[in-house]
Amino acid sequence: MWSDKGKYIEIKRHDVLFEECLRYLNRNQNELLHSVDMDNKSVRKAVRCEKECVLIQLEATDQHLVLSFPIKVPDHNTKAEIVHHVIDWMDLERDLTPFYQMAEEDRILRSCPRAGRAENHWSA
Repeated sequence: MWSDKGKYIEIKRHDVLFEECLRYLNRNQNELLHSVDMDNKSVRKAVRCEKECVLIQLEATDQHLVLSFPIKVPDHNTKAEIVHHVIDWMDLERDLTPFYQMAEEDRILRSCPRAGRAENHWSA
């Protein structure tokens, strides 16, 4: 599900509409736990790990979420801990297929964008 590229990590994105996640995370301008940059389509957050607090940045490509470390690249074990945090935070292990199938039959939900099936909703 994820691949360590040294200075960054690629996480398979499956059915994640990252721009929609950013809009949701950006809904409160007084948010203190993360910072959303809608122009660069990224979010930054400090993640508390066993050994240290690490600043992360999360962006998206067509195939992956790209997790980078703007200040300091942590060791492999800390990276693994951060990846698990991001997977939980973004709920990446949830299979959205049943929801999309149900939404296709609903007159209101059928107009919602669907990840991987609506190319115009994803940009790098």
